Amino acid sequence: MHPVLLRLGPFTVWSYGTMLALAFVLGTHFALREARARGIGEEHVYNLALLFAIAGVVGSRLLHVLLNLSYYLAHPVEILDLTNGGLAMHGGFTLAILAGIWYTRWQRVDAWELADFLPKWGVLGIGIVRIGCLLKGCCFGVPGNAPWAFDCSLLHDVPRHPTQIYEMLLDFTLFGYLWVKRRHSHFKGWPSWVMVGGYSVIRAFVEIWRQEPRFWGPFKLGQLASIILAVAAFAMIPHLDRKRGPARTISG
Repeated sequence: MHPVLLRLGPFTVWSYGTMLALAFVLGTHFALREARARGIGEEHVYNLALLFAIAGVVGSRLLHVLLNLSYYLAHPVEILDLTNGGLAMHGGFTLAILAGIWYTRWQRVDAWELADFLPKWGVLGIGIVRIGCLLKGCCFGVPGNAPWAFDCSLLHDVPRHPTQIYEMLLDFTLFGYLWVKRRHSHFKGWPSWVMVGGYSVIRAFVEIWRQEPRFWGPFKLGQLASIILAVAAFAMIPHLDRKRGPARTISG
């Protein structure tokens, strides 16, 4: 593991923070290029990128705190301490969507037109952040004897499933699918529903190997939430396909 990329005198460059920044910069850069091609104001991409980043961190931390409320009531000072992890992705995912809905209504812009191209860059960013998790040494899965299990002797006593890599590869696969389908004529907002459904399937699958307690029967809490989201999203796609007209496609 390489939690520290390099040290420059009193300054430390952390691997997780670097990957988080890289995800933000790359996602924003390519989203801006696509916005220009579609004739959409660049200021909306800048504003939403910043809003999504803030909402993602705040929502993820808030859900983690709520799920471990008894501990944080006893240690309130640690609520704002992110140095040891403690981010629940579903919380950030939900708050980012709500923040996006609020922004588009406030600015009176077509939310579904933005939803035609922003989701794939979000998936790319999530995949890059998982590289940061791997370098930091967090989010490892349950112990395993698979040939590709990681020997985390510095952090754990036994080899464990590299769930960060599992999700990273699946995130990049989903990004590739959305990229290939970017010029296809679907109803407006189709990529957003595919992103929600596809990413939920990814999380439900990866949760099988994550080190999390059972919540209901054989399911973990994050896994159950992911399954519900996936079913809801994929149930909406054929309904909206019949109800809405095709989205505007672009060349290039």
